[in-house]
Amino acid sequence: MAEVERQIGEWNLAGGYVGEILTKTRNPQDFSPFRGFAGAIVGRTSYTIDVNRSFSVEGAVRHNGDGVWLKPEYTQAVGQHWRATVGGALIRGASSDFFGQYQRNQFVTLRIRYSF
Repeated sequence: MAEVERQIGEWNLAGGYVGEILTKTRNPQDFSPFRGFAGAIVGRTSYTIDVNRSFSVEGAVRHNGDGVWLKPEYTQAVGQHWRATVGGALIRGASSDFFGQYQRNQFVTLRIRYSF
């Protein structure tokens, strides 16, 4: 994996490429979610709006365009101790691609956190 990261003001940007080098033959029944990202351009960007709010997006796109995975999140402080985060995941791809096998697993989340 090769990655670059840069912070510009309130922006934090990171991107890279995940490759794969086959060093030994593996059992096809072995499952490794990390190997599923091989051959993808990955990235993450986050923006701090102010001390109470932030937004981020992370994802991966196949270099040949066969699959995509995106995960946006928005976080906001509510009062002194509470924080709410809404986010989700969008997964698309060809049925033969690792991402495409999970395209029915899209979701939306709402998290409420209390810090004391």
